[in-house]
Amino acid sequence: MSKRPQKQLIMRKVASLKDSIYGDGGNLWVTIRGTNCAWSFRYKSPLTDRRREMVEGPARDVSLSEAHSKDTNARRFLLEVNDPLEEQAKRLLNTI
Repeated sequence: MSKRPQKQLIMRKVASLKDSIYGDGGNLWVTIRGTNCAWSFRYKSPLTDRRREMVEGPARDVSLSEAHSKDTNARRFLLEVNDPLEEQAKRLLNTI
């Protein structure tokens, strides 16, 4: 897991940031490109041992607190030696 303390960002600070990728700690990242801003969770898959990135949604639709809760749920899956993206894909297939 990340060595940085969690919850480094606040929405006011995110709104003032320039184009780049910024970490919030705890593997939560915000990518800013122009007027677009999206949350993502980066981790190393316990199944494939590869780096993965799970996009949690655009900042206009997903608040910072929602991104933190999604981040926490993804970390719980990792602790159970599951890949959060694989679990998400299974849930989507079951709803079709």
